[in-house]
Amino acid sequence: MAKLRLLVAVWLGKIAIRLLRLTSHSGTTLPGRVSLKVAPFLLERLGQTAAGARVVITGTNGKTTTAAFLGNMLKEANRRFVRNVSGANLPSGIATTMVEHASLGGTLSTEFLLTEVDEAMMPRVTRALQPEVTVVTNFFRDQLDRYGELDRIVGIVGGALRFTSHTVCLNADDPMVAGLVKDLPPGVVPIMFGIEGGEVVDQADRQGTMGARVGVDTQFCPICGTRFEYETVTYGHLGIYRCPGCSFTRPTLDVAGRILSEGGDEMAQLEIRHVATGGTVTVALKIPGLYNAYNALAAATAGLALGLTLSEVARGIEAFTGAFGRMERVALPSGEMTLALVKNPVGFNEVLRTVQNVTAPRVLMIAINDRLADGTDISWLWDVDFERLREVSGIHFVVSGRRAKDMAVRLKYAGVSTDRLEVITDLQKAVSRSLELAGDQAQLFVLPTYTAMLALRAELVRRGLVSAMWKG
Repeated sequence: MAKLRLLVAVWLGKIAIRLLRLTSHSGTTLPGRVSLKVAPFLLERLGQTAAGARVVITGTNGKTTTAAFLGNMLKEANRRFVRNVSGANLPSGIATTMVEHASLGGTLSTEFLLTEVDEAMMPRVTRALQPEVTVVTNFFRDQLDRYGELDRIVGIVGGALRFTSHTVCLNADDPMVAGLVKDLPPGVVPIMFGIEGGEVVDQADRQGTMGARVGVDTQFCPICGTRFEYETVTYGHLGIYRCPGCSFTRPTLDVAGRILSEGGDEMAQLEIRHVATGGTVTVALKIPGLYNAYNALAAATAGLALGLTLSEVARGIEAFTGAFGRMERVALPSGEMTLALVKNPVGFNEVLRTVQNVTAPRVLMIAINDRLADGTDISWLWDVDFERLREVSGIHFVVSGRRAKDMAVRLKYAGVSTDRLEVITDLQKAVSRSLELAGDQAQLFVLPTYTAMLALRAELVRRGLVSAMWKG
């Protein structure tokens, strides 16, 4: 009976996907909901049919880009894999991906199953998939109305790690991620990755005033509660830290990254060193931002854990041009648009740093929604360092979305003059105006929250500028 229910669930899901896409809908979650209704055990059963390893990627920022980097590495190595490309990372979205790639006989004909997973859904998904490799990217405050404070979500992810059967790849530079080692069951191997270097912290900060820094989400040791001391910081609370109250410190790295050169809106070179073998490769990143160096490093660590060579890892990184909506570059008839999802203060600050580093004139469109998938509480916008842009010449702002007026007020208090700011709540009209302002000279950056990003991409699809997300 269970086999029959699985088959019916797969068939109905495939029909739903087909019908939705015939009507120009992405069909990334509804088919999965239908299939799970028929066969609640679908994730377990289909996941078990993957021939090779199951990989789960979670964390606040970088899940989609890390999974896309890793997928590109497997592609360059001629390995078969299935991935939830659209970024739909709840059980319904994961089920949709698995159903789409399943055979009519109810099996996944693939070697690797790459799944990015919403942090709150980790227990359910990892229990079902029993992954061989789990990757945790970072923890930052995000959607407080849904997740609550950070310690809650850290505890949820930590508890879910007991379902990993072999390897957990952890960002050593994030003390909350590194602290998850204590949650690993016997026999599970932790692999630590991180960036060597960073901004040297002055003596005052080192002694405990990190709270003055914008975007610092943790200051206290998860073991004994003592305030951390930092030697260097890359961004937010990531860096080289130690607890003066106990022995907890930034762990020794197993995979180490070093930024060799950086300029403008491009990260020129990243060196990756595999400590166990002594092997080193230098790669050129085609997407900007320090956080994307971390995403590449996280993917490299997972790739090495899966048995890829450093040269395969390097080829995958250098061939990667971005995941949809995450520093995605869109060619315009003249010029270029960069689409960058924003959803919490630390991620927004890093995107703004990229915008700030571009020397060409800039048009900056910000689209803020407050739907459930965005987080209904938008007070986090007041923790974003928009003040860094008030003295930057040549930026024209267009704000849009359901909370456009709130965003305009935030920019006003950041010191952005009203002659550089337009409020256009309608997304289609805002896109048209932004393209008009950019012309053929300016760099156009579009910074949307999640549901605004989906609507914007639909508009770009309608205009023939990008392909639909589900087409990969």
